[in-house]
Amino acid sequence: MDARHLPQGGRATSGARLNAISRRKGNWFATIIALLLENQTTQRIAPQNRVQGFSQVHQIDVAWPVRNIDPLICAETKVTGGPAYGSHEARGAMSDWTNRRKELKFSATDLKLYRRGMDTQIEHWDVWRDKQPPKMYFLWAARLRPSDDIRKMIEEVQQLVNTYLDGAGVFGWRESAHESSYEIVPVPVAARVSVLDDVLYRIATEIRTMAGPDNEPPAPIRPSARAGPDT
Repeated sequence: MDARHLPQGGRATSGARLNAISRRKGNWFATIIALLLENQTTQRIAPQNRVQGFSQVHQIDVAWPVRNIDPLICAETKVTGGPAYGSHEARGAMSDWTNRRKELKFSATDLKLYRRGMDTQIEHWDVWRDKQPPKMYFLWAARLRPSDDIRKMIEEVQQLVNTYLDGAGVFGWRESAHESSYEIVPVPVAARVSVLDDVLYRIATEIRTMAGPDNEPPAPIRPSARAGPDT
């Protein structure tokens, strides 16, 4: 990456510039995912959506329908890993994963609680989360260091799919042996964690099915009582 792609501002530290680059990388990934889903569904799919949950507003990377209440499909994205930069060592695929995992658990639950609000009776957790909208997906792209193992990513995401999410897709790449290019790291298929393309196809199929023959999404449902006001 040359200087033209670095954030401007003479007072910014190298760490601040690196953080800005990382944020931009994640934003581009969410935009690409939204465009791919638009192409597969002919529906409007916008990145970076503010969506009301049961207790607070959430910044959701991809949501359909595009509205600030009661979406039916939500997908959170993450891009991790990066080459060494200046005095900073290369970042690993699992960097900051603990915080992101907590965010995913909370947003998935809080958004599913929105419709029933204060009247929600969950009973058996797996039955409730399977039937309650929105469907929640996680799409994770990562640059792997030689010491990173994509099987660890799969293991971590599988635990989330088993307990909170409706599906997840993983895409990994690393430097080739001669260090002049990148190569894709194969993803072992594990239950409902799969390659990114397959999960995108699944999300697109869900959207087309929910849109129905008139290609219009169902109207939002507003709960009679919630923890806080709508946005």
